[in-house]
Amino acid sequence: MPDDRLKKIGREERTLDARPDTLDFRDKMFIPTLTEVPTRLDLQDYQKWNVPILDQGTEGACTGFGLAAVANYLLCTRKVEPNLDPVSPRMFYEMARRYDEWPGEEYSGSSARGALMRCRA
Repeated sequence: MPDDRLKKIGREERTLDARPDTLDFRDKMFIPTLTEVPTRLDLQDYQKWNVPILDQGTEGACTGFGLAAVANYLLCTRKVEPNLDPVSPRMFYEMARRYDEWPGEEYSGSSARGALMRCRA
């Protein structure tokens, strides 16, 4: 009998057995800070931070990969305590699917709104 937790992703077979997020009142609420965002950033200025290049390949997970690229850049460039550990584009994508504006899960893709809603929650 096949294991329902196994899923073929690309050439690999992975066990998907993580438990869903539960409500945790110890989670820190997101409080945005006021930061001036430049109207233009030259590619050379971006590249000097060595932000990881993300390639979604054939995955339809552009919301997760796009948001992960932004998060990686912001974490690398923060002044107080830079963090060079890359974030997970797949986690952003899965959270976006969970919290986006469309009911159910019988569709592909997600929205940036869904990904940002989870970051805010």
